[in-house]
Amino acid sequence: MASSNFLGRLSNLFTGFLSLFVSGIEKNNPEIAYENSINSMKANYDRLKKAAGAIIRQRDDVTTRLHNAKQKQAQLEANLQQAMDTNQDDLAVSILQMKNDNDQAVTELTAEAETAMAEAEKIKDALLEMKSEIKRVEDERDRNLA
Repeated sequence: MASSNFLGRLSNLFTGFLSLFVSGIEKNNPEIAYENSINSMKANYDRLKKAAGAIIRQRDDVTTRLHNAKQKQAQLEANLQQAMDTNQDDLAVSILQMKNDNDQAVTELTAEAETAMAEAEKIKDALLEMKSEIKRVEDERDRNLA
């Protein structure tokens, strides 16, 4: 127990000295600090782009399913009307049940599509904001190092 505590303290001491050494180098070479910051921001931007891709795929999938459900809804309404016009009551009841189930699915998919659209807009805004922040830091670096 005591040796692991000692090793932890020794590790903290070494990390502290290393941090001071790196800080000293960064003070003498501010371009290193800017480059590290910019590279870190670009890495975060790339991860956000991947997340955006997944959200956009989800949005597209939900939109496609909603479109298909609405087409099915229109077809069921036409079939229901035809069954009622030809006095096929048993068929009309069956179609009405399918129509009600499909209407429920359309309602759920509509809500899901709205949520997916909002998420896609949020991540798009975050990407634009991060891109402008990267540009701002790059401009600041260029200005300060000139």
